[in-house]
Amino acid sequence: MSQALLLSAGRRLVGFELGQLGEIVQDRRVQALPMAPPGFIGAVSVQGEVLPVIELATLLGEQPTVHDRRLVVVSAPQLAVALAVGAVHGLCSLTLAAQPLAGTLAGNWEGRVFPTTRGIAVLLDVARLRRSLDECLAAATWRGRA
Repeated sequence: MSQALLLSAGRRLVGFELGQLGEIVQDRRVQALPMAPPGFIGAVSVQGEVLPVIELATLLGEQPTVHDRRLVVVSAPQLAVALAVGAVHGLCSLTLAAQPLAGTLAGNWEGRVFPTTRGIAVLLDVARLRRSLDECLAAATWRGRA
């Protein structure tokens, strides 16, 4: 039976399978990134590595809410980022197979849904996160650059 970390991103309830995540870090000072595209909050040092801090709600097309003081570190091949989220709710079991989601989330975040005690959540995939970040960077016009 696999497990997911349940998070809030804007008004949306989402989860990542545990195998796709690195760790949760608390009370880290985020350095602002001047001229960064929307959704890129700044950078943070985690275990000696500088990671970009991304607002997950913005990537999902949601309005960001007040952030949890924790950052969720995604650590996968060719992707290491810290996600700023509204809340970290904890672990939940994926006892039932996650079902395909009708329609799409903003930014082509097709996903699967699964039931939790907090409601229906969307199971996100790190490969899709990577593609969404790449698209965001490719489309961004960094202020101050020609």
